[in-house]
Amino acid sequence: MIRIDGKERTLLAWIPARGGSKGLPRKALLDLCGRPVLAYTIKAALETPGMDRVLVNTDDEEIRELAVSLGAEVPFLRPAHLARDDSSLESALDYQWAWLKEHENFVPDVHVGMSPTHPFRLPGSLVRALERAQADELVVNVRSVVPSGVDPANCWRRDEDGQLHRFLPGQDGLAGRVVQNLFAFNVVLECRKHLFYSAQHRRPLPCPLSRLEGLDLDEPRDLCLARLALGGSRPQQESAQDGAAADALHLFGKSLSAPHGCGPRLLRHPDYPRVGSAEVEAFAHALTSASRVLISGCRMEEDEHPYRLFREAEDGRLDPLSEVPQAIRGARQLYPQVLRFVPALVGLPAGMALEALERPEGFALHELPREALLDAADAVELLELQTMPGGGSLHPAPPHIKEAP
Repeated sequence: MIRIDGKERTLLAWIPARGGSKGLPRKALLDLCGRPVLAYTIKAALETPGMDRVLVNTDDEEIRELAVSLGAEVPFLRPAHLARDDSSLESALDYQWAWLKEHENFVPDVHVGMSPTHPFRLPGSLVRALERAQADELVVNVRSVVPSGVDPANCWRRDEDGQLHRFLPGQDGLAGRVVQNLFAFNVVLECRKHLFYSAQHRRPLPCPLSRLEGLDLDEPRDLCLARLALGGSRPQQESAQDGAAADALHLFGKSLSAPHGCGPRLLRHPDYPRVGSAEVEAFAHALTSASRVLISGCRMEEDEHPYRLFREAEDGRLDPLSEVPQAIRGARQLYPQVLRFVPALVGLPAGMALEALERPEGFALHELPREALLDAADAVELLELQTMPGGGSLHPAPPHIKEAP
């Protein structure tokens, strides 16, 4: 039990783990460096001080047997119709609460949802979140988040004529205040249910985690990254542009040296090793006929879509970055396509003044696959680079253009 508002409160961790996962089939049972994926989350829950119960919510008998052997309890099996691809997590949770109430007359004072697809949790992370909830009597929800590398002003959509428009107009000035919601843990205080009806107080507080803790096992690529990280290769976040000169250009979170001359000028940032000579040649060719600033970019992934991002308000609580239509809430495959500029390659057409780089609305996007724009200065993307054959050619650019040093 834990003490909240002067009383001892029951604390339950619940872990949803259905048997029919598609991106990584049977992922709760998969081996992750000698232990099942599910084991990492059960262990984190059991080792949390004050935890009364650790419950796995599953429809699968094999997952049930594993969970019990690891020290969790599985008092029921979720019905099959609540474990389909289109089943909501809310429906599985409603079934859980109804079952516990009917069969045990038990309602936890505080419950913590923990997804087994987040194997990385530092020992103090959940404790820190619970302490934050204990310290503020006006808190009903604390969520794990990771800082997002996405500036909301850098989310774009393309219309039928190929023109780019901001996906979130009026969202300037939020760089550094945008986070991605995770399900590494989600603390809900049922003992403060009276606050659920307050529009102000029901808004969640964030508990920031590292980028690596935010790794979510959704597909085979993610499992490879997790195995690599647990194998001892923990990359440091280092940018080749640290300590850049005072006259450097700052574009979408990266610094580049200001180009000189009046001909076509192309800058290539060294943090993107998968950009090779072929990509540079194609970009240089496009630059020769460009009438606007040309910058490389790619499609945003569903995990970092604006619909899944939050902004930290001045009071420290979280607000959704954009309103998700009810018709597609939770259905990531139905999210609209969003693009972002990635300054791996930046080009100014002949005769264009440097000041053009201050007007992003006038940029043209040269789209590349996301895999070509992996950032070696990002801990998780560096892991992904290490799983790929080669690292991208680093041959010099054609002689008529200029590379960033």
